[in-house]
Amino acid sequence: MPHNAAGQAGRLRYIFRTGPLPLASRRLPALRIAWIGLALFGLAILARPLAGHVKRFCLHQLAKHRWEEIRSQPAACKPGSPMGWLTIDDAAIDTLVLNKITGEQLNRFPCGEPINRATLIIAHRDTHFRGLNNVRPGSRIELERPGGDQTSYQIVDRIITEAQQTEELIRQLAAPGRLLLLTCYPFRYIGPAPQRILFIAEPLKSRASVPLA
Repeated sequence: MPHNAAGQAGRLRYIFRTGPLPLASRRLPALRIAWIGLALFGLAILARPLAGHVKRFCLHQLAKHRWEEIRSQPAACKPGSPMGWLTIDDAAIDTLVLNKITGEQLNRFPCGEPINRATLIIAHRDTHFRGLNNVRPGSRIELERPGGDQTSYQIVDRIITEAQQTEELIRQLAAPGRLLLLTCYPFRYIGPAPQRILFIAEPLKSRASVPLA
């Protein structure tokens, strides 16, 4: 008998003697592959937000180091340069603010610029300003500017408006000395949010030109 035929006969005798593999045993590799696939799918879902958190953490540390280097220097109005350091304890906000509002810079940090001697600061609702959902009238804000100027503010009101009405509303509310914080609304909206929420803060006190080590 040829070698291949003998081998095939031997396998057949083994199958008839032992019987076919149990159904559970045949399903085991398929179940294992399914579990591995689900695990990889879960890791892929988690990887993107995790990478975003790591990136923001690294940017925050770099910004903090940079701020410590330049906070005692005179203010520079160059677009992209540090405008100040914003702290809102009730919102867990502690971040650098850049000069000039542009889409590219908003992907890095909040951005601000003067509006009729008021200060407007804008940031995304799902990154730097997501904590604004927790603030109410009475919440305190600290804004430190280059050169040592520090101003404390208190939120006195918040207004929800349609996106197309935002520019006119800001012009109306931009009184001298005020701080305006703007972001999209609702905070948990999926997709581009249709509205804007504007927080109005009045200055409480100012400490100018504090000597910094």
